[in-house]
Amino acid sequence: MIDLTAQVTGAEAVVAKLSEAGVSFSQRVPKTVEALGIELQRRVREFYLRGPRPDHLGRVTGRLSRSINEKLTQPEQWTWKSTVGTNLAYGAYWERGFDQKIGAGARGGPRTLLTERARAKYFEARPAGVRWQQRPFLVPALADLKDDIRTRLVAAVTGRG
Repeated sequence: MIDLTAQVTGAEAVVAKLSEAGVSFSQRVPKTVEALGIELQRRVREFYLRGPRPDHLGRVTGRLSRSINEKLTQPEQWTWKSTVGTNLAYGAYWERGFDQKIGAGARGGPRTLLTERARAKYFEARPAGVRWQQRPFLVPALADLKDDIRTRLVAAVTGRG
């Protein structure tokens, strides 16, 4: 999961002044944080999880792309958080990389291979301990938006733009 968090901190006078700014501030910042989260979600789907991926195993079904979601929360006063991520466990594996596991629980694993020749062929193609490199999609999309995030949050807090 990737979290975009905007938090306004400062002396009570600053918070009081922001409160005087009224509804416009208290609506502008969370709307901007949510819009940035939605933009991050869109960028992940369109630029990192769609189309031909030569480094991707198997075919691209779109399940991971469809699972990317955004949620806006307000954990504390003057703090808004947009969380973008997936609820699919294998999404985290591809984001960070993983070690290939071989065993009775592996899909199509050795327990289904009845002959010695079939077992040898299986393990030749899938050696235990192979490290699958990461294929990140959340972190690079966030990096793409870094400058835009800063610019839009400053504009939302200051009321300029």
